[in-house]
Amino acid sequence: MQVKKFEAVDMAGALELVKRQLGSDAVILSTRRVRKGKGTFGILGRQTVEVTAAVDPDYTSGSPNIPPPGLF
Repeated sequence: MQVKKFEAVDMAGALELVKRQLGSDAVILSTRRVRKGKGTFGILGRQTVEVTAAVDPDYTSGSPNIPPPGLF
């Protein structure tokens, strides 16, 4: 499983980065707002979105070795 963190100005930008780098099978694990920049604790900085996403390169939709979800 490949797990990565992405940071963008807004959620749409972060999701575009996730799709571009991990593909459409990626799963969002967590999201949070982060202040980056000047001042103590980034108080004077701008707010960004941090998205943690994962994809399992061994899992492919329709693979004969892995049953589709919901058929257990």
